[in-house]
Amino acid sequence: MQLLKSIFCLSGFDNRQRYGTICGISYLSFILMSAILGGHVISSATVLFLAVIICVFTTRRRLQDARLNKNWSAAPGVIFALTGLVIISVNHAGAYWLLLIPMVLSSLLLTYPGKPGKTYQLGYNGPVDLQSFNRPHTHSHQGQSRIEPTLSGAAESEQTFTFDGHEQASEAAAASEEVFADGRQGQDPGEQIRLLLLNPQNALYAGGGILAFIITGIVISLIFSGSDKQEQKTDEIPQPQVQTQLDEKLHKIDLPDSFSLMFNQYQGVIIHWQSDKTEQTQIWSLKSARGDNSCEKITFNNGESFRPYEVTTEMGENYYASFSPLDTKGLLQAIAFRGNFSLCGYKFSLKGSQAALGKNNHYAQFIDY
Repeated sequence: MQLLKSIFCLSGFDNRQRYGTICGISYLSFILMSAILGGHVISSATVLFLAVIICVFTTRRRLQDARLNKNWSAAPGVIFALTGLVIISVNHAGAYWLLLIPMVLSSLLLTYPGKPGKTYQLGYNGPVDLQSFNRPHTHSHQGQSRIEPTLSGAAESEQTFTFDGHEQASEAAAASEEVFADGRQGQDPGEQIRLLLLNPQNALYAGGGILAFIITGIVISLIFSGSDKQEQKTDEIPQPQVQTQLDEKLHKIDLPDSFSLMFNQYQGVIIHWQSDKTEQTQIWSLKSARGDNSCEKITFNNGESFRPYEVTTEMGENYYASFSPLDTKGLLQAIAFRGNFSLCGYKFSLKGSQAALGKNNHYAQFIDY
């Protein structure tokens, strides 16, 4: 609870390590959560609001620690909020490159050293007590007691060695304070980096380089995103169907040698028979000229032949040979007066076909006697 209070404290100080850690976690949390909650605007905006508030508080403490103008505390947070809103609105991976702008501003504050002479607890100095996090480990009674072993040698000389657990704890605490303290003697490396990049000669180049890097990242993301969408559209293109519209099967008539005749909705003849079961749905197609070559035409015993425009199967064993309406009259005339025909490797007898067709008004009109 105390650690959470220190995160939302306005009057304390944050050293570089703590400020960089808090800002980094805030940016990373928004990136991950907005990606997971893509499309959920309210939830993503809530995560953005919390991340911005945390960044504003730690920025203010960092400015106080670096003895800078507190009016700048809102600058990284405002830019973070604006770029975050753009990311949520656009909902595109390329927009995340815009976060480099507030990140650069936050990184700039890391170059300023803190006020020397302060003691930090987990990188924080302020009214919230974080002593419990820096409490030294409890030593055993043996570790706290003074041990004075005596070594005896041939020369009867004595030498005393002492070990004090409290001295070690003090040294560890001093080392810990030295790690978290920002005030160091000599020229600060952060100052050197800032002076190098932000001097009048290099500032323009540094800003241009950062801007070019952001634009390049956005362009690359857009290119790859466009390629992925194109591939997705290609995958979603429906496979061409063998038959865009199923033919109706009307006026079925059974003929003696185990086959049937039907009309489709265009008065084209359909010959139906049953045979060995197959997994193929299209046996022959005149459009592609592919399939079983024995199905490419129906041949009668006098040599007369007609081409079906397709031969298909239903339920694996029902074969249907469909013919053009242009061939209806000639095909029925041949079926009525010829002796047999072969189709798809099967031979059918036409004995009794004339009588069967003549009794059906739908077929008799196509036959000339």
